[in-house]
This record gives sequence, structure tokens and C-alpha cells, in this order.
Amino acid sequence: MLVIAFPLRIYRLNQSLWYDEIDTLYNFIRRDWLTILTWMPVPNNHILYSLLAKAAIAIFGEKEWSLRLPGVIIGGLTPAVYYLLYRKRVGDLTAFIIGIFISLSFWAVWFSQDVRGYSGMILFAGMSQLLYLNWLENRTRRLAGFYIIISLVACYSHLYSIFVLCAQIAYGFFKWIIKSKEEKPIIFILPGIALVLSLALYLPVFSQLVAYSQAGGREAGDGFKALSLYHSLYRILFETHFIKLDVMLGIFFILGLYRLFRTWPGMAWLNLLAGIFVLIFSFALHVFFYARFMVFLLPFFF
Repeated sequence: MLVIAFPLRIYRLNQSLWYDEIDTLYNFIRRDWLTILTWMPVPNNHILYSLLAKAAIAIFGEKEWSLRLPGVIIGGLTPAVYYLLYRKRVGDLTAFIIGIFISLSFWAVWFSQDVRGYSGMILFAGMSQLLYLNWLENRTRRLAGFYIIISLVACYSHLYSIFVLCAQIAYGFFKWIIKSKEEKPIIFILPGIALVLSLALYLPVFSQLVAYSQAGGREAGDGFKALSLYHSLYRILFETHFIKLDVMLGIFFILGLYRLFRTWPGMAWLNLLAGIFVLIFSFALHVFFYARFMVFLLPFFF
């Protein structure tokens, strides 16, 4: 998987920057370290990636490939990491197929060559889901601590990873309600702690985000009545323009979803709830929305 993943992400790595990458470079990465941590006049500062990219250009100089290097490393490792995490639950063959799909995925490759935090979101948000489910089965302090650290990294990679934590809180809460005599509140308190700590990372920029929202920035992006929103989300998942192949993949996904609900309901619920929470938040507050904000669903889809 590493042999497949890294060459695909290195190929043409030094091609010219596109608009969002240029915007990230000029508005955030070229600023001093403290400003990167405390400056978010628009939600485009994926803080952890900006810090990693600044470190990369400090070492290698400011080049297209050095700006994208953190994404390449994270994205190149992602298929193998998912294989190692999934294999104990779904078996070697299924985990291998998942890893190969992520290795070859157009969007996974694209976001690995992007000066943005989406590659980190794909890896760390999914790791947070898996670690939470593993912790529910084996509640050790070490696993809980690792889960909190990965969850913080996920949220610092992309702010919308907080909805992954919200899904874990909701899942744990309802599980506690249903099995109140068997479960303790810690099953939703732990992700609650991770959420509070993650939000604390954004306290220095909270007032700036509020000001941006009040200034009219909320209406940017695709609207919920626009077919382009659903079409772009559909394209990110299915990655094809061939209708017959789309239909076949859709059937496979629905059948697989039914099976997953029977064999591993926690994984199904956590990802579906996270996606629903993103949509509800964007719809209720009229916050701008792009389908790539839900790219954390890719490994679940595969």
C-alpha cells in the first residue's frame, strides 16, 4: 500500500499552486508562528497544516512541493494506517481492500497534494472513530489518552472534525440511556472532554469567526437547495462520471451499509451521525458548505 500510495501522491507534486493554496500561503503560512495560531479572519486557516507547512518551508525553502509535503506524508501513510486499524475487526482481506481503495482514491490523492488540512481530516478523524469504538470494548487509560490526543489532532487539522466528536457523544449518550444499568456516563463524557479540549484550541480565534459570520460570510458556498452540493458530495464518494458504474457502486454501498449495521453498528452510526450533524449545523446557521468538509466519510464509504 505504501508503494502504491506514495508515488501517486508525489507525481507532479511541484505543479503550480491553485487558488485556495495561494490564499493559504499568503494569508497564513507566511505569517509568524503566533499569528498562525491566533489569526483566522476566515475559516480557511487549517491551523495544524499551516504550522506543518511553515516548518517544511523553513527546512526546504518555499516551493510548491515543500508546501504540500505534510499532506503527502499524511496521505501516503493513511492507507497503511487504516489497514492496521481495521484488520483486527474486519479481517485482513477486507482491511487490505479498504487500504487499496484509499491508496487509489482520486480525492484522497488530491487532498494529499493540497496545501490544506483535508488529508489530516481523512486520517485523524477516522482514527478518532476507531479508537473510540476500541475504547468502548477495552476501556484502558492508555487507549483513552491516545484517543483524546488523536481527536485533538483531527480537530486542529480541520475544525469540522468536531462533528465527529459530537457524533461520538450522541452515540455514547443513547447507548448509556438504553443500557443505563450496564453502562456508565463515561462513555459520552470521554468524547465530551475531547470536544471541550478541541474547542479550547480555537478560543484565540473564536471572536474572529463570529465577526466573519456576522459580516455576511455565512452565505458563501453551495446552498442546500442547489443540486451542485449533492452532486459534489456524490462525486467525492463515488469518484466516477459513468452512470452504470455509479448505480453499481450505490447498490454495493447500500448492501454493505445494511451488513455493517448488523455486524458493526457503532461504525455505521458514528459516521452517519457525523455527516448529519455537519449538514444540520450548516443548514441551521446558513454557514457556507462544501462537500469536501465531509471527506472524513471516505474510509467509511470504502
